[in-house]
Amino acid sequence: MNSHTNKSRKYHYDYSNQPFSCDMMTSPAAGNTEFHMHNRFELYYLLDGYVQYFVENVCYNMTPGSLILFSSNEIHKAINTTNTPFSRIVIHVSPDFIKQYCTSRTNLLTCFHRKPGEGNLVSLSDADRARAGIHDSGKVVSSLSK
Repeated sequence: MNSHTNKSRKYHYDYSNQPFSCDMMTSPAAGNTEFHMHNRFELYYLLDGYVQYFVENVCYNMTPGSLILFSSNEIHKAINTTNTPFSRIVIHVSPDFIKQYCTSRTNLLTCFHRKPGEGNLVSLSDADRARAGIHDSGKVVSSLSK
């Protein structure tokens, strides 16, 4: 991890050559409470708990079922203001990894190509969460456990 200064803010830059990684965790504190950015895209899904996510100069209040997206050029950090444990799924993926699944009719990178700090929070309907295998209680239903 390298340290940089941008717009009078100090942040860390996480570099990884892995095309894809996924973690599911529960903890009372965010994994990285310092401003940082990655060379990969990030998808962060809050299963339960409450978190504030700072992206550029915007603060998003996340509740269970919230999905937030970060492009590789967005400085961000999470804060748990309640100190109550929260559960989340974090996926990091390289743009090149996603490109191979794009078609002439479907550009899977569109949601990451926007002005930094705008449109990061995605509201999922109950139907969207059900299709993803996530119940209202925040429990992930694995098809492997059936």
